[in-house]
Amino acid sequence: MVELENLDENDQNNLLELIKNHHKLTDSTIASEILNTWPNSIKNFIKVMPTDFKKALEMMSNKKLKNLFNYG
Repeated sequence: MVELENLDENDQNNLLELIKNHHKLTDSTIASEILNTWPNSIKNFIKVMPTDFKKALEMMSNKKLKNLFNYG
């Protein structure tokens, strides 16, 4: 199963860099159009997150926090 999520600021920044790199390497007209209209274009993107992967990320994050505070 998957969940559909809005992009957070970090996701948006990563996506912008990926599209910039794609445009640089391919001279894509579609990438150019997306970059030229970025504030509106970003609204058309959504994150598709597999639920099992999300749980694994949360578990890894919790474990890192516990290790950081030497708890558990």
